[in-house]
Amino acid sequence: MRLPRRRLLRMAGAGLALSAGLARTVSAAPYVSPFTSLFSDPLAARGLGHRFLRSSDNARTAMRAFASEARSEMLTLQTPIHDIVAARVKADFAAGRIVVQDGWVLAEGEVLACAALAAEA
Repeated sequence: MRLPRRRLLRMAGAGLALSAGLARTVSAAPYVSPFTSLFSDPLAARGLGHRFLRSSDNARTAMRAFASEARSEMLTLQTPIHDIVAARVKADFAAGRIVVQDGWVLAEGEVLACAALAAEA
């Protein structure tokens, strides 16, 4: 059976159009920080985190340790980020580890989560 040239070209064109459409739908999604889901207003949290990171020399080191520990627990124990931060916040308030930033009294874990979000932006 012989395929007419016109039909072959239409089929090839349809195949190219289909593959072009698939290429667009398979493209990679942008990276979203796991810390984003913690906040109802991630932009405000990111701003607070930026100001905290600029507040002291130790802030960035503390944020890196916190973020590394949280990611490790998420991966190894399959614990949701919300549960990790909630446990840290509870322990921080119990131990008196609080930070006053921009007039807010926050547990250290809360401000470090904001800083982790800011550092990933």
